[in-house]
Amino acid sequence: MMKPTSLRFTVCTIIKNEEKNLPEFLRSLQTAFSRYAASYSLASGASLTSPVYRRSSQNSPQTPPYPALPPLVIVDTGSTDGSLSVLESRGVSPARFSWRDDFAAAKNYAVSLAKTDWILFLDADEFLEEADIAALETFITEEEAKLGGSANAPKKAAISGDLAGTFAAQPPAVGQILIASETEGGVREEYLRRFFHRGFYRYEGKIHEQLVLLPHTSGAHVVRLPVRVRHVGYRVEIIKEKAKRDKRLLLSALKETEALKETEALEETEKKAYLQYQLGMCHMRLKEYAEAQEVFSQALSAGSASHSPLSTWQRDLIDAYGYCLLDQKLYREALSLQSYYDLACDRADYLFVL
Repeated sequence: MMKPTSLRFTVCTIIKNEEKNLPEFLRSLQTAFSRYAASYSLASGASLTSPVYRRSSQNSPQTPPYPALPPLVIVDTGSTDGSLSVLESRGVSPARFSWRDDFAAAKNYAVSLAKTDWILFLDADEFLEEADIAALETFITEEEAKLGGSANAPKKAAISGDLAGTFAAQPPAVGQILIASETEGGVREEYLRRFFHRGFYRYEGKIHEQLVLLPHTSGAHVVRLPVRVRHVGYRVEIIKEKAKRDKRLLLSALKETEALKETEALEETEKKAYLQYQLGMCHMRLKEYAEAQEVFSQALSAGSASHSPLSTWQRDLIDAYGYCLLDQKLYREALSLQSYYDLACDRADYLFVL
């Protein structure tokens, strides 16, 4: 009986100078996947392409089907610290990517190197706390059944996106995982799209990149998956340096949108507003409140935050703009946010601002 040697998804990440985070990042992966390997043994009839697992009984031998680490792709974008030594000491060989101020390009490159079509994308400052690996495998089985066999399509087709037009107008679901970020004000939890089939999705955006559908597909539904990650990248000692870097990249991205022809710019309105929101957040982290107020106001003026339903970032934009005004003691201006009451009254931060 053939035993599988890897899961049907790959963990991907890009790194630069993550020497401090990599040991815990790798340890968290090892812990999560070792638990899964120890809890399951291969059931009768399972194969490499369609593994079926059963819980090991108390008397049956523990036969881990997987190694301690999951299938893993790490792409280094130019580390100058001890990151590469940390990886080497743990037997991990990173790929290299020449950095060109484009997070989406680096992430898409990492995804292209995976030997599976399904991807779990994490950052090196995100540590797995909980992960129901069996549920993820079940999710893959169910979604691939809807595609009519795309799991066995050539990898080249998957990477190029040909699957999107070949197998279904409706793409497979994209999985959200819970990210618990440690911030100055406490832990902030949010669900983000991180588990996906690379034949239908790719990253776009040089900074604060978003997972988007490839052309020729209709909208996909989103499923929350049983994965919880602890994110330490928003700690006070880290956030200011990141904000300085992000501010430079965001200003460059905004210049590119302003250079578009008028007809193209109209199509980019919401993307520009999102970049302005993220730029405002950088100013807030650097306590540049006047600058934050200006770009928040521009993002709101784009009009995308005046229609229901609001996306998560649009709701965050309204809250952040309110706090920005309060930090400057601009109370009368903050009251102007009452116009968004019907859209945001379910948010504690919004009600606090008012």
